[in-house]
Amino acid sequence: MPTEILVVDDERDMEAMFELRFRQAVGAGEMVFEFAHDGYAALEKIKENSKIEIVLCDNNMPRMNGLSLLQELQRLRRNLKVVMVSAYGDLDNIRAAMNLGAFDFVTKPIDFDDLRATISKTEEAIAERRKLLDERDAAVLARSNLSRYFPPNIVDRLAETDNPLAEAREQSAAVLFVDIVGFTKFCASAAPERAFRALRLFLDIMSQIVFQHDGTLDKFVGDGLMATFGTPDTGPQDAADAVRCAFAMRDANAAMNLQGGEDAVSFDVAIGVHWGPVFMGNVGSSNRMEFAVVGDTVNVASRLESAARDLGCSIVISDAALQTALEQELESPGELVDRGNIEIRGHDQAVHVWSA
Repeated sequence: MPTEILVVDDERDMEAMFELRFRQAVGAGEMVFEFAHDGYAALEKIKENSKIEIVLCDNNMPRMNGLSLLQELQRLRRNLKVVMVSAYGDLDNIRAAMNLGAFDFVTKPIDFDDLRATISKTEEAIAERRKLLDERDAAVLARSNLSRYFPPNIVDRLAETDNPLAEAREQSAAVLFVDIVGFTKFCASAAPERAFRALRLFLDIMSQIVFQHDGTLDKFVGDGLMATFGTPDTGPQDAADAVRCAFAMRDANAAMNLQGGEDAVSFDVAIGVHWGPVFMGNVGSSNRMEFAVVGDTVNVASRLESAARDLGCSIVISDAALQTALEQELESPGELVDRGNIEIRGHDQAVHVWSA
């Protein structure tokens, strides 16, 4: 991409001189020059052309001199590099220009070899600024992507660590699945726009509740989601947070059902919570990688969410999750009903569960 340079000078022969001296660079597509003969004309060109990056500005000009133009450029908040052109020995104006943000200066009569070196130095500074801006944008994007899956306290740590999720490992965690009961049937009769508005609202609220309870949003699954508590880092309240999250989700859904309005809908939810060992790490291909939590604990939690429909309740929690939560000083929910052992498809042993 060529460097676009605006030359601001009231001497009309400067235009021909620049075109002659830099004809090879212009012909090679390395530079593009524009010309203005006073500060007012320069301002108009800068406002019209966002690609201008370097301004070579004479100081002594009619209507608006170089120092006044520098002041106006500060108000525009454009990241321009201004190189002042001033008479040799005009130290006071050079000092004033540098104080106003000028990047460098050259003296008249212009030594074009020196000017070419100054432009090269200015281009290097622009390239470095672009690199820093790109790195900043990448960091902002990375933090934004992390915030979609992890609570704020974990985002801060992950953003400061190089590839923090790459190492595969096993640890204990709570896994929660939540899903809308009957959403497929609802979609069969609802307009697509209404169905998606309802789904977005539901998933947005459920995601916020996950983060409020220090959980990690693992993935969206159809009309529901999977969340984990204790990944990527374990904490002293992981199982208790998962149980609290399940009840908060049920209560939030009930509150949504009470909302009126033209697009009001009423859904039941099914929530399953299990505790146990999980495997976690990056999975995927060379083209796309993502953090994943897998293992039998995940499969059981998913089956418990499905079992909520069969048991006619909103929440099914494994005894393993509940007892761990109580050990972590969870206040006893009280309303939980002991359902004993239930068979889990694809699981060798029955699972002791509680429902609410």
